[in-house]
Amino acid sequence: MDSICMPTGCEDIFAEEDGGPLWPQWLEDFRVPDGPRAAAYEGTPAHLRAAIKTALALHQAHAGETDSQTCRDERFPRRGFRRTSTDGPAPFALVAFPASLRSPARLAAALMPAILAGAPLTGAFCLGGEPTPEVLVTLELAGVEDAFALPSADFVRLTDDLSRCRVVLLHGLDEAALPERDKLPGRIWREDALPLFLLPQDVAVDEELLAFAHGPDCAAQALRGEAARAVLDGGPLPGPCLPAAVLEEDEIARLVMEEENGAVELLLAPGCEAFWLHPGLTPDFFRCRRRAFSLLQHARPEQTMTAAPRPPSAPPLA
Repeated sequence: MDSICMPTGCEDIFAEEDGGPLWPQWLEDFRVPDGPRAAAYEGTPAHLRAAIKTALALHQAHAGETDSQTCRDERFPRRGFRRTSTDGPAPFALVAFPASLRSPARLAAALMPAILAGAPLTGAFCLGGEPTPEVLVTLELAGVEDAFALPSADFVRLTDDLSRCRVVLLHGLDEAALPERDKLPGRIWREDALPLFLLPQDVAVDEELLAFAHGPDCAAQALRGEAARAVLDGGPLPGPCLPAAVLEEDEIARLVMEEENGAVELLLAPGCEAFWLHPGLTPDFFRCRRRAFSLLQHARPEQTMTAAPRPPSAPPLA
């Protein structure tokens, strides 16, 4: 029977020198001070802060936390193979966004997968200006202490300095704002489209919360009534966007059960307006994996495979 065991010392494979990864010292010149963060927290009404907390809790319930570090050594004696696999968080997660960002929902959806993946250092990087209060209060509630405001050229320098980093670029960091965006090293996820909310029903949508969580432009551009219903029923989208709908719970249940291949993947009930998911951005993006394959010393694959019987030789021709 095939066996699975843990090799000695495997638990130390992810050990970092000097106690763990560190940001470069020069980056401290761009750190956002505590004063604006505290002011943003105090200046945000309590019910809006509570909505962000709800969204953060939904992320944790949806994705869950990932084991910090794992290592498996699997041996397959009958097949003659050995497979060793390691899985751990990337040491650095960099979430970059323009200074115009005013969406706690989209920022939280970029930060939480990194946090839940166990990345030792998760940083928020505002390029081209100072972060808005909506950004700062989200960082406070998510527990992200490392926030920096810096020019795009210094952000590029940072990605060059860090090994095995994961980079998230939120919408608005086009070539004009980040000329080197297509040349950044490491793995990169880009937000290429903005949310489009569909409000087809006369539900108790919290318009204030929708505008706060996703930005005033997003709320103003939401489709309502028949226009929203047409998209839900499979109609065309009005340009590049990511549609999401706010519906009553019974309507959500019907759509989930009856329309498995619907064009709208994110359905939210009232009270969840501050939640968002970035397609394809999960904790897995922020993990480092390695797989190694070898032959066992005592067996070779051809020795463990049953050879097909050879047909009998034909008698020699007379």
